[in-house]
Amino acid sequence: MKRISSINLTGKQDNDQRPNSAELEEILSGCRAEDSRAQKQLYERYYAYGIAVCLHYGSNREEAEEMLHNGFIRVFENIGQYRGDSSFKSWFRTVIVRSAITYYNRVQKRKNRFTLIRRQWRQEEDKNLALKILEEEDVYLLLQLLTPSYRMALSLFYLEAYTHREIAELLRISEGTSKSNLFKAKRKLAELIEAHYPREYECFKD
Repeated sequence: MKRISSINLTGKQDNDQRPNSAELEEILSGCRAEDSRAQKQLYERYYAYGIAVCLHYGSNREEAEEMLHNGFIRVFENIGQYRGDSSFKSWFRTVIVRSAITYYNRVQKRKNRFTLIRRQWRQEEDKNLALKILEEEDVYLLLQLLTPSYRMALSLFYLEAYTHREIAELLRISEGTSKSNLFKAKRKLAELIEAHYPREYECFKD
């Protein structure tokens, strides 16, 4: 099983500049012409990557699937705007993340899923160690136990490498609220690690 430390978590900075293959360019050309066969090929080609991205934002697999479905609709609607300045994979991820944010803004679930013992964050500096210690599947599960606002804060800041200003603009909140959400999300994440992975928590808090 792949360790979380060995995968790239900063999608925004992972600008894949490799040229698209001739096969992919042919598929994209078909999608621009609204060819259903080409659209099916693109969907099958990028489904696994897209669902992996959406799992960072959805409360569960079903919600992630809906985010991805909406994302593909936006991809097909806006495929003509892709000019090849970056790799298609990078452009695709941007569209999918924006679609997930739109879904989040629309649903706005406010109810906490779990009530855990509150603890103060033990150090002021950002410690993204949970993502380095735990397995990838464990991270997905922990993110899905957070409230939507906390999950969004962690995912956008750590996984997509957005600044607080960018997050504030995307979610239509203040920078102060973005910082507060991240602080509370980290504290809640620490509680979840302590409750579900006590051995890893000992490493996390040091």
